[in-house]
Amino acid sequence: DISLHALDHTTVLRCSIAFDLSINQQLFCWSDIMSDACWKVVGGSDKGGILVRAERALTSTELPERLSTGSFVKQLALEDGRMRYELLSGSGPGSGWVSISLGRKPLLAKEDAADQVGAGVVETTNTQVFPSADCDEITDVMVPVGKSLRLFCISDVHVDHKRNKEWLLGCVQNLRQQDSRYFNCLVLPGDVCHVETVFEEVMGALAAAFNVVCFCFGNHDVWIRGEKKGSPPSVSSLAKLEWVHNTCQ
Repeated sequence: DISLHALDHTTVLRCSIAFDLSINQQLFCWSDIMSDACWKVVGGSDKGGILVRAERALTSTELPERLSTGSFVKQLALEDGRMRYELLSGSGPGSGWVSISLGRKPLLAKEDAADQVGAGVVETTNTQVFPSADCDEITDVMVPVGKSLRLFCISDVHVDHKRNKEWLLGCVQNLRQQDSRYFNCLVLPGDVCHVETVFEEVMGALAAAFNVVCFCFGNHDVWIRGEKKGSPPSVSSLAKLEWVHNTCQ
């Protein structure tokens, strides 16, 4: 008899014993995003972003790539309307100097604390931005403005068993009907299923129901002899693991 409950910033997973894990939302956001030094790029939408230079002087080298509109940056220095920044999310040079305005037109806007958790991205080791689903490692999750974080955690669902699959998909269906004010994040530590067709079906349903899924494979996920009908069995669990990785991407 398993039930999964999610509350704002709190996850309770009940099996034979209940575990309470209090979640501080700041753990899922960059500390820099929560500071007064965060700016959002608001200009340059008609040019693919704003101009970045190597140094503060307007005569310094112009970098080949622009800082994209909508990016979030951390202020490192601010002198005479010129800011040296560090890129937090979005695309463009990782650092450089930009103008915060062009005449009376703002190019960057300082974010209020209430608005700084707003990019809705996952920062990964290969700098892919959510929801590209090419993440090898999830390090930070930012909750969009106006939404409350709900963190779900469950493992060992073993949906190759029919009753487990029916129960889990029923939970997913209920989740889709719930309040859209929430940003739903699922932590799935593994042992979903060793049968490829069922694994694809269930992972697809989870990806569609949650805003972000943080998945790590378990030993049952890389069992061989659960391949698709008509397909040769995997040579080894390492080969099966490569299939799992490609499927998740």
